[in-house]
Amino acid sequence: YAYIEPVQDAIRIDVEDINFNNIIDIDCFTPYPKEMIEPNFALEGMNVVERKETAKMVKYLIANSSGGFEAVLYKSRNLTAPILPKRLIGKLSINRWRNRTTCQMILEDIV
Repeated sequence: YAYIEPVQDAIRIDVEDINFNNIIDIDCFTPYPKEMIEPNFALEGMNVVERKETAKMVKYLIANSSGGFEAVLYKSRNLTAPILPKRLIGKLSINRWRNRTTCQMILEDIV
C-alpha cells in the first residue's frame, strides 16, 4: 500500500466561483510564505459533463456559467476515480497547453 498524505482543510466554494478572474486573484498571493500553505478548495454538487481517462490521469469537465473547467486527478495519487464524483478537493490554477488556456483544479482528493 502506498502512503497518501492527508489533505488539510479545504475552503468550500461554489462551482460558479471557478473562473479566470478569481484564480488570478488567488495567484496574487504566490509565492506563499513559509507560514502559509497553498489553499485547497472543495466543491460539491457539480455537473460533470465529460470524463476522459489516459494512462496518467483522469480528467473531468465540469460545467459552470464561465464555460466550465477541468478537474484533473493524476493516477500517481493512487485514488479511485469515480464515474460521477460527489466531492472534489484540490488546488486551482490556469492551464496553458497547445495555445489553449483553461481554468483547472488539480485534485488532491475525490469522493
